[in-house]
Amino acid sequence: MKRAIIACCGVAFFAVGMTPIDNATAKRSARHKAEKLSCFTGVKDRHARIGVQLEDEKVTYLAFYSKRRPRTCSIDVGKEGNNGNWVENGKFTKVMLTEHSGVLLISHTGDSYRFDFRNVDRMKYCGMDGKINGSLTVTRGQSACVVKGIMKGH
Repeated sequence: MKRAIIACCGVAFFAVGMTPIDNATAKRSARHKAEKLSCFTGVKDRHARIGVQLEDEKVTYLAFYSKRRPRTCSIDVGKEGNNGNWVENGKFTKVMLTEHSGVLLISHTGDSYRFDFRNVDRMKYCGMDGKINGSLTVTRGQSACVVKGIMKGH
């Protein structure tokens, strides 16, 4: 009888250690699939690259960098940050950058994520006059980006 009581108390003690917070954290982690993608195109002194963080197939953060010696551009924006306002609509996301400095349109098709730059202020992100217009596409499993137009005027 004593053994049954001790065994029962031991199981109860062990079960108390498993709090609902631990279970909720485990369930949240299992539900959200996180992934990072990146790509690069060009050569040392003239290139473009992007790093993207995904959660459940949706972009939650991006860091874009381009270089055309001696100039560089750098844009980083995330859903949790103050650098832009994100609006999602199915497989499409619109990111309105702060201070009316342009728009990024993100579309997702299969394993590819396309970033369309619309009138992004070069002065704010690159330190030079003009606007960034064009697109960059990153595809899961590929190290090279597909770039159209964003390096013009750089």
